[in-house]
Amino acid sequence: MNLRERLPTTKRTCRGGPHSRVAAVARSATLHLKIPAALLALCLASSCATTWEQPGLPPRGDQAAAEDRADPEELFQLANRYNTGKGLKQSHKQALSLFCRAAAKGHVKAAYQTGYMYQYGHGTAKNLGEALKWYRRAAAGGLVDAMYNIGYIHFTNPKRSKKDSLEALQQFRQAADKGHAPAMTNLGKMLLHGIGCQEDSEAALKWLNLAAEKGQLVAMFHLGQVYRLGQGVERDFAKAHEWYRKAAEKGDARSMVHMAKLWLKQAADKADPEAIFIYGLMFEYGLGGKVDLRKAKALYKLAAAVGSAQAAKALNRLEKK
Repeated sequence: MNLRERLPTTKRTCRGGPHSRVAAVARSATLHLKIPAALLALCLASSCATTWEQPGLPPRGDQAAAEDRADPEELFQLANRYNTGKGLKQSHKQALSLFCRAAAKGHVKAAYQTGYMYQYGHGTAKNLGEALKWYRRAAAGGLVDAMYNIGYIHFTNPKRSKKDSLEALQQFRQAADKGHAPAMTNLGKMLLHGIGCQEDSEAALKWLNLAAEKGQLVAMFHLGQVYRLGQGVERDFAKAHEWYRKAAEKGDARSMVHMAKLWLKQAADKADPEAIFIYGLMFEYGLGGKVDLRKAKALYKLAAAVGSAQAAKALNRLEKK
């Protein structure tokens, strides 16, 4: 049971006024529970305003004074408890309010948490503008995750403009330079495809390899794509398979599909009817890539020519569409 729950819930005026009651509870809690006095005052002040009648006293006066005295780290820790429901009844709204107050006092992690809650709509409606504002405060304080999230919001904007791309590239580069693995991955992708910059396959490979070394499955997958498609490098199915395999062994589903696709292509190149047919199915249904009915028909025709009855039926089905 937390301290607020121990207080009376009916309105009454106690001898010596509300402050004497708060002081008594505070002395007991400080001695026996070792709760910081400033943090305790913040918790109790709001209870005072609603639990006891205070003629002529502004209802939030004590709470505002307690907030002014509270240490930002104490506010941050209390916000975390409300956010997780650890020791207190979970309240994202209350957590957001406390994170904001701690951030206003210069607490960098609180600024990040405030941005995160606005980004994903915890305790408030989603608001990317507010999220960016708080993330920028955290990034200015050196928090690398905030730099990454700023880049991510701009990069994933459905109406991404050139300005968004430039901002995303800058933020990912700053975070990548500080060792942030997901930022390395996204920076590599942007350099590879020339998003917000000129294509630079050499720099892209550098960042994707660094991210892969840190265990980033998305980076491993994209390295597989680079070698399979020959993006800025000589096509190398063996290297492509190796990167797909590494990611697939760690559970990356896309890499599993593309690894299978490589094996099927190699089998199809050896005129195996079943392999050619299955390879055609992957193009018909867009497994591991975009749907390509023209390619699927060509493969079904080839498989049927070397004896696949299933391919002949599939070809007949597609031609009737």
